[in-house]
Amino acid sequence: MILLKVLLGLLPVLEIVLAYNQDTCCELAKSVGAFVGLVPPPENRTCAQQYSPGLPAAQGLFVNYTFCSSQCQGIQLSKVANAGEWAKP
Repeated sequence: MILLKVLLGLLPVLEIVLAYNQDTCCELAKSVGAFVGLVPPPENRTCAQQYSPGLPAAQGLFVNYTFCSSQCQGIQLSKVANAGEWAKP
């Protein structure tokens, strides 16, 4: 019975965790101009770049906590089968 109560208590958290998508959040921030700090020119703002040996790394893009918490709920879970998502250098 206690385990059931704990699991039911975790349901709202799981919804948030499963709802987050980093690429979508980045594209949203790009469309509304929500990046902060040293922001590269628009043509160099790259979301969801995949590693390629001949491609220079995309510059870091950052949003403030307020934007992230209000527009991009939760965290993204890595896919176990895709080591490139969780085992990057």
